Amino acid sequence: MIVPMKKLELIGLNQDRDRLLSELMRLSCAQIEEQNGLLSDADAAGLLSRAAADTADIRTALNTLKQALDTLIKHAHPKRGMFEPRPVMSEKELLDGGALREASAVSDAIMASQRGIAELNTEEGRLQNRRAALGPWRGLLAPLSVGPAENCFIGLGVCPAMSDMEELKKLLFVNAPLSELYVISSDREQHYLMFFCHNSQWHEAYALLKSYSFSAMRFKDVDTTASEACDECDARIEEIGRERAALEREICSHAGDRDKLEHAIDALGVCLSRAEAAERALSTRLCFRVAAWVEAPRVSDVERVLGRCACAWEFSEPDADGERPPIKLKNSKLLEPFNMVTDMYSPPDYFNVDPNPLFSFFFALFFGIMYADLGYGLVLVALGLFVTFKVKARGMIGQMFRLMIIVGASSAVMGLVFGGFFSDALNVAGKTFFNTDSWGIRPLWFDPMQDPLKVLIACLAVGGVQVLFGMGIKAYILIRDGKPLDALMDVGSWWLLFAGIAVAALGGGMWVAIAGAAALVLTQGRGAKNIFGKIAGGLGSLYDITAYLSDVLSYCRLMALCMAGAVIGSVFNMLAGMVAGGFIIGPLLFAVVFLVGHSFNMAINIIGTYVHAARLQYLEFFGKFYEGGGKAFRPLAVSTKYVDIVKEEN
Repeated sequence: MIVPMKKLELIGLNQDRDRLLSELMRLSCAQIEEQNGLLSDADAAGLLSRAAADTADIRTALNTLKQALDTLIKHAHPKRGMFEPRPVMSEKELLDGGALREASAVSDAIMASQRGIAELNTEEGRLQNRRAALGPWRGLLAPLSVGPAENCFIGLGVCPAMSDMEELKKLLFVNAPLSELYVISSDREQHYLMFFCHNSQWHEAYALLKSYSFSAMRFKDVDTTASEACDECDARIEEIGRERAALEREICSHAGDRDKLEHAIDALGVCLSRAEAAERALSTRLCFRVAAWVEAPRVSDVERVLGRCACAWEFSEPDADGERPPIKLKNSKLLEPFNMVTDMYSPPDYFNVDPNPLFSFFFALFFGIMYADLGYGLVLVALGLFVTFKVKARGMIGQMFRLMIIVGASSAVMGLVFGGFFSDALNVAGKTFFNTDSWGIRPLWFDPMQDPLKVLIACLAVGGVQVLFGMGIKAYILIRDGKPLDALMDVGSWWLLFAGIAVAALGGGMWVAIAGAAALVLTQGRGAKNIFGKIAGGLGSLYDITAYLSDVLSYCRLMALCMAGAVIGSVFNMLAGMVAGGFIIGPLLFAVVFLVGHSFNMAINIIGTYVHAARLQYLEFFGKFYEGGGKAFRPLAVSTKYVDIVKEEN
């Protein structure tokens, strides 16, 4: 069901604001709203301003803690059991100032070491680049700072690797005989050169060098040879490695402080939520104003908290023609996991209906038909139970594994109906190792591989039922909203036509179908302004029967995925039987191929099955009645990631 909401408008003293927000946070039933409308009002804007809160400082501190935790996990890899339960503590323990200060000190120490590592990495990168630049000159015995003499130019430079150095030397010998060119080294990109030339022939020599794309090189900051400079770089790089290792050990020494950081992150997250709520309040010099949506069943709890403070408040009903309240869906433990499916589409409009009780049976049934295997279903159930009760996952992850239990049970049941246990694994194993074909599970109804037409008919029938059910929900919504005639004309007319088609298909007359078609022609154009528009709209509505036919045909995908999974599983069983036959280690080979093949089949099919089961709800079912666009209810609450909070009595 969609939890009813009430609008709360509250005015109180500034001195009570933080305490009041903390109390509302513990109740977890009020979503604090922005009040931009009042700020845009000229009269109110002169009296009210946004309340001050230290959100920026809290956010900065929170980001620092998160970075410290990531750094600690990266370097120290503190051990924690995969299924280790979260620690439990009270809100008072979580928000303890002393614990926050200790975590902050740990965070500062970790980040200081990390900054040192970053600086060392930067220096090491510079040294490695320097060493790479100096490497080609290691064959030069002269210092790299060599420069012109009194009557002679001496310099270093490079030419592209494609340049012919022997040809250049010959040209220099002819045109500038008082010059000499030495090739220090060469690589795929350049020649590294040392050039001597008497000053009297410098211009002729330089012109030849430029024609070969010569570029001068200067190493002003290197007074030694390239070899000595490289050795200095290597020594410093080695020293940097030792310094970095020491800083990493310093970070690793805080491995036991992981819990402190996690608890502090949760604590600051709570503080940030409260500060952000305070920022949404508007204040004067003495008072503050808050607007919020409150769960209607919890109004008495909120009033009890408000009664402890010097404040005035008013609750009001949401206006159907005004702003839409946020959406909270409340269902039984069995239906709650289907919130995941609804949220992936869109929360419902506040004045629509909760779709979870309406599509949950169909979703589970469709998933079971497509996944249809007793073995696969039992694996899903076991995995879902293990994660739900051992790991105790929360949020969407928790919903996903609880949904896995439900769809796994449905798959197991449909596996019994169709006679599938890891496809035909028992039959193949019996033939391979015991030469018998009597090990297979007998289907309670029929084998889809032997009678695919029956599967197709059953899928189309189930699809037709869901489409008609969706139309019935639309009729209910229209009647609820005081539009019974619209329900009769927009839904009843179609039902009459469908009933007439069914009667005709069973050998009856066409009069019921004709009556349904006439009802559509007479009613579906009623919104037009003139008689011609009404008739055209009514006649055009008959074309919508193709849309309904298309919707029903979409349910053929149930049969397609059911048979695809069974065929792929059967192929892997056949391969397992082929590699196992005639070998002493046959059972081991059979088990390996069986596990790898069916793990792959389960993984790939669970994705397609979930997507198509959801698609049938979103397009073929929701399209008949559902209005999305709702905004999820985000109450001010003590929300944590790493610890579980024990609620204290107010």
